[in-house]
Amino acid sequence: MAEKPPRLRARLDHIALNSPDPGALAEFYRLALDMEPKKLGDDLWLCHAPRRRILIAKGGVKTLAFGAYAVETTDLLAALRHQAMHAGVPLEALPTPLFGGDGFAVKDPDGNRIAFGIPTAGGEPEPADVLPARLQHLVFGSDQVQQVADFYEQVLGFTVSDRVFDKSGRLTNCFFRADRGDHHILAIFPSSQKKLDHHCYESIDWGLIRDWSDQLSSRNIPIAWGPGRHGPGANLFVMVRDPDGNWVEISAELEQVDAERPAGVWQHGPEVANRWGQPRLTV
Repeated sequence: MAEKPPRLRARLDHIALNSPDPGALAEFYRLALDMEPKKLGDDLWLCHAPRRRILIAKGGVKTLAFGAYAVETTDLLAALRHQAMHAGVPLEALPTPLFGGDGFAVKDPDGNRIAFGIPTAGGEPEPADVLPARLQHLVFGSDQVQQVADFYEQVLGFTVSDRVFDKSGRLTNCFFRADRGDHHILAIFPSSQKKLDHHCYESIDWGLIRDWSDQLSSRNIPIAWGPGRHGPGANLFVMVRDPDGNWVEISAELEQVDAERPAGVWQHGPEVANRWGQPRLTV
């Protein structure tokens, strides 16, 4: 049996979305999430606000260029690089201008690119007087959940918080944390195709879910799913769609998990997605 890797300690720092029209998508995130857009190149935008930032690049609709996870020290980054190389995973050059030069990227079995690095110091003024929400987790859909979940746990050292199984015992969903703290910073959901499922911004409490919903409504951005409460993680949520069709979640009160908390087990059913019973009707 392969040696289990050290537990990953990281957080989701930013993601890079592809879009046929990066400028239009950047304008949506300005309107929806108060993220200040900045053009970094002909086909590259940075959208940022306190504790949330994304890149938007020219590319296919509803596709993720990469997810970028920040580690705290160069020693942790070097150890992560070593364990990926030891596992025989090809390393790729750092795809993001928002991390320092020692970072790197890998691809999971579905081809999703994940970057690791140390954030560079930001020099841009952040928008003032905006509602709080931090970029918090990323979710992929997969038609081979077990294989992808094994990669994140056994190669990169993510810690499993909860697993969901169907009646036959097949793994359908897997939620990963980084050692302790937030219940999940990454998850894998079942899908007939390999895809980005959604990305999430964590606010504080039920009152701010209300405030976010009121603000979105006032800007003619309808709630597409929710409000509700997820099963694993127990977080409150609402979801909207951006103009490219990407699901965007605003969440609150995500479960906080101790380092030694064992992985939970759920049976696949409606309560996994929403304990309050309302399903997500469209994908």
